[in-house]
Amino acid sequence: MIMPTVTVKRVSDIYSYDSIREATWSLLENLKDKIKMPERATVLIKVNLCLLMGPETGATVDPRVARAIIEWFKLNYNIEKFIIAEADATHLSADMAFKALGWRKFFKECKLDVEFLNLSNDKIIQVKTCFGTNIEMSEKYMKADLLISLAKLKTHSMQKITCTMKNLFGAIPEKYKIKHHIRLTEAICEFASARKPDLSMVDGLIGMDGKGPINGFPKICKLLIAGTDMVATDYFCAKLMGFRPKYIPHISKAIKLGLGTSKFDVTGESLEENSLNFKLMPAWEEFFRSIIKGIRERKNTDVRKHLESHSSEISQSEV
Repeated sequence: MIMPTVTVKRVSDIYSYDSIREATWSLLENLKDKIKMPERATVLIKVNLCLLMGPETGATVDPRVARAIIEWFKLNYNIEKFIIAEADATHLSADMAFKALGWRKFFKECKLDVEFLNLSNDKIIQVKTCFGTNIEMSEKYMKADLLISLAKLKTHSMQKITCTMKNLFGAIPEKYKIKHHIRLTEAICEFASARKPDLSMVDGLIGMDGKGPINGFPKICKLLIAGTDMVATDYFCAKLMGFRPKYIPHISKAIKLGLGTSKFDVTGESLEENSLNFKLMPAWEEFFRSIIKGIRERKNTDVRKHLESHSSEISQSEV
């Protein structure tokens, strides 16, 4: 059995595309002997664009990393088509995300020929999962010659972290994915097993700390991470962030299901475990914030009712 590889690289200047390209290309060169690429291949990059929040917030991936990936593959292989893909989210369509977050404009200005694919609008096919169940997935997603998961390094209030596997959960073409949250651990493994990525890449330029994956705080990490095994990549990221992988529900479950491994070689930068020191929002703080939010909402409701009542009284007096 070939041992999976995880590689990590520091980015000297996260505001410089040259620095991002240098780090991205270094990661891909480290994994080049593991990449099996047919002639005139289709490469699909599944990105994390679940919100109208830019990469500087730590919520979504940086398009410059995707650009560097595409440029490296163009330089090294005969690629027929590049597809950047995302599915609709509860509060946002993928098409709106590509436009509003500037991805379409960015790649047009870079003069790179890229297809933007809304996975929720693609032809649907039936796919068997690790649980033996059949689910619906995008045909282009399933049939791409090379699948790259480009995820964000973030905390998650339910799963502790969200990296490669949670990004793949976002590929399901359903808009209202929240219905799966009641069994999120199993759902992440189920949908990630539908099509394992050939490469797992994690944007750690600016991650998200605290109450992720959408309400946390930006955390500058200046790192890019890549791996040949989705579970190994997330396992490595969890340790780097300061979490014990066996207590990350979907990582522990994925290992038991045989979807990946906790044994891998590490190349690139030498980094200590917990060197990033990510923190989840403490339960007491989350409870306190929920109380404050409830008080504010109640006050807003009371004010609105008062104004409506006052407006009604004025109208009646005028009559």
